[in-house]
Amino acid sequence: AETTESGKHPFQKYFEELKIGEAFTTDKRTVTDKDVEEFAELSGDHFYAHTDPDAASRSLFGKIVAHGYFVLSATAGLFVHPDEGPVMLNYGLENLRFVAPVAPGDTIQAKLILKRKNVRQQKKDDPF
Repeated sequence: AETTESGKHPFQKYFEELKIGEAFTTDKRTVTDKDVEEFAELSGDHFYAHTDPDAASRSLFGKIVAHGYFVLSATAGLFVHPDEGPVMLNYGLENLRFVAPVAPGDTIQAKLILKRKNVRQQKKDDPF
């Protein structure tokens, strides 16, 4: 499907303004050893592929790799707009997959593409 790069951040648009096929490409971020080390401490996930260079060298990755959830969180930091706007919450993720390893020194970037819009029916006692 054809996409058009949007000049305005999607978090600064109301639902009615969003168009199918609109895309938004974020800035880039290079993952560091410190990122991986600090995420291990913060999350408590000390799996050897993230924390033990010797053991990681014998893994299918061949080296230390970042936690998938670190990559997801860092990507969120790239696409979230800090200013007040009409977007109030994250409804969730569907079909999230970690399809390729990300290692310290790798650069990540996100591209958001609006593929569909669904009007959600409000349920009784649902504040959203």
